[in-house]
Amino acid sequence: MASSTRPAGRSGIRWGGMVAAALLAAWLPGPAAAQSSTDPPRWMVDITPNAWAAGLSGTVGVRDRTADVDVTFRDLLKHLDGALMLGVDARHGRWGAELDGVYVKVSGGRATPGPLFSSAKLDASEAIVELTPLYRLIETERVAIDVLAGARFWSLKNTLTLEPGVLPGAAINLDKHWTDPIVGGRAFVTLSSRWTVQLRGDIGGFGAGSRFSSQELAGVAYEVSRHFTFRGGYRHLDVDFRQDSNGFIYDVGMGGPILGVSYRF
Repeated sequence: MASSTRPAGRSGIRWGGMVAAALLAAWLPGPAAAQSSTDPPRWMVDITPNAWAAGLSGTVGVRDRTADVDVTFRDLLKHLDGALMLGVDARHGRWGAELDGVYVKVSGGRATPGPLFSSAKLDASEAIVELTPLYRLIETERVAIDVLAGARFWSLKNTLTLEPGVLPGAAINLDKHWTDPIVGGRAFVTLSSRWTVQLRGDIGGFGAGSRFSSQELAGVAYEVSRHFTFRGGYRHLDVDFRQDSNGFIYDVGMGGPILGVSYRF
């Protein structure tokens, strides 16, 4: 199977769940395939276009001009202007790296403004890029575990429009960019020659970028051929970013099913 599960050859989160996920960890794309122990290690690269059907919930705004956002993926589709999601996984022996990118742009999403405004609308453009070098810590016939450490870059270009209520209406630009250091792990459990269970988890931020961020992923992979693998599962990402100097708040969670197809070079 196109997965390093083979021995030589893939803010609102709770700390307990994240630590458990980080110890087990794994996801898109799958790790490198098995190779004979007598063969020298070689680079193996998986490229995985994917679709993440994520909803969005949390609080965004500046000081008393905030809104609660709770939008399902179906609602987001109605306002979707564009999306691009891609994962790349490269391995060489015990060392490797993941690169994961998500870009989504939506307009006209409704939000709940609280008692000071009559209604709210959020136009959002968000890019998230992760780069995580990794090391194969444990490798057996059935189980492989990697540890990882890297960074997650956030770029927000959002506009929150608040309609008049107790306070006059306002349009607030929520444009911010920051980078979170992250640590975590991923694990692969081989069920058969074609099926693999994949888990991944990380935590980050630690006040260096956001106050705290975390991610949990769980899925299965089915190897169709030497080059192609189908993947499916569930992904959840949380971030709590606040800027005391201007009262900026972006405390949201994104979660939903994810599907992808990996191509191995």
